[in-house]
Amino acid sequence: MATRAVTAVPASPYQPGNKFEISAHAPPPPFGANYKNKDPVRTPVHGLVDDRSGRSLVDHMAFVISHPPLDTGAPADTKAQRPRMLTIVQKISHRPKEQGGGTVVVTSHLDADRSTQYVAKIYDGFEYELADPGYQGLDCMCRADMDYSREAAAYESIPVRFQGSTVPQYFGSWTFPLPTGVPGRPRWVRMVLVEYIHGECMLDMILYARGATRSNPEPERPDESRPIDYRLLPPDEERLDVLARIVEAETMIWWYGGVHHGDVAPRNVIISRSGHSNAVSRVALIDFNAAYVLHRCERGRNAIKTLGIGEGLPMSPIENEWPGTSFAYGGKYSGWIPENWCVEDDDGNRDASHIIAAKWLINRWKTSPKFQPPSDYFLNSQNHQGMDEPYPQLVEELKSFVAERRQVSGQQKDQQKGQPRDGKY
Repeated sequence: MATRAVTAVPASPYQPGNKFEISAHAPPPPFGANYKNKDPVRTPVHGLVDDRSGRSLVDHMAFVISHPPLDTGAPADTKAQRPRMLTIVQKISHRPKEQGGGTVVVTSHLDADRSTQYVAKIYDGFEYELADPGYQGLDCMCRADMDYSREAAAYESIPVRFQGSTVPQYFGSWTFPLPTGVPGRPRWVRMVLVEYIHGECMLDMILYARGATRSNPEPERPDESRPIDYRLLPPDEERLDVLARIVEAETMIWWYGGVHHGDVAPRNVIISRSGHSNAVSRVALIDFNAAYVLHRCERGRNAIKTLGIGEGLPMSPIENEWPGTSFAYGGKYSGWIPENWCVEDDDGNRDASHIIAAKWLINRWKTSPKFQPPSDYFLNSQNHQGMDEPYPQLVEELKSFVAERRQVSGQQKDQQKGQPRDGKY
């Protein structure tokens, strides 16, 4: 392990106007999280940080130089692509290293064409915290490779028909060298390039309604959060339509691409508007570095067979999202759901909000022609009986509704294989 101090470390290279010659690159196989393959793609280095003091025990730049990113060897079609010149326009996001660091996200141009902006997600190990806390903590280069491999694998697997609509269009994975302060020892950095979406992040809209911003965030304790001024948010009907489009986008890329996003939340949703009415024209999911691609792992391939993923219509969002906890008071969309959903009784019980969310799931998708009806596995699951009323009653009513529709349409009894909600990964 390199411990020699590196002097004259260059200033941050990711400033507006800086240019990099980028070359096409073949990403390594995805690893980490649900990718429990027998052979690890990269084994993290431990002992980089003192667990008690948090003090680094090695020089960060020296470690980056001596532990370069993975290189699987570029295939012929990648080698044939000519290098491009990327110019940074603006930095979008990057956490300081003391907060964990991570990917650097910037807007950019390619070559001399300034008419089209792209988003570059840059996986530079020097921009990550040297190591996660604890003995099992991942080192910075392992983290960078892991994020890069998973994001690239997701975009490569998402069908083209969803790119440019429910997700950004993907323009490939790339690499470029950066100086290290050591003569003759550049470090190579990986990157993915995607479409720049003109729109507003859902999280920013929620923060604005709370009188907060990302630079002036809300308190960590939920009970200390500022109240939402719902007048500063879009109307209830529009917000619920956005939620439905999020759910459907997540379901479609999972069913037809075998890609489970893994981190769908307000910070990873972009809402675009167009026309004289300024109506919502696009709802897109971004940020796939926590994604899981089922066909890239044995466990995922088994799930594809079990669930019949990719065959016929997608599984119903009712089944995937039941009982709608994400859309209830206290869920991840608390700042977006209608004000009258945010209810609790005198004892602080939030069941009423959860029931409203469950009813919304049923009413929104029980007749949708885009999805299979809820499966017999789901409708007859004993798990419903262990839930508080009126969940079992809602399921019984849904079961009767599905049976009536089958009878009216003359269809045979649904034989779809089902799986509990947590089977989606």
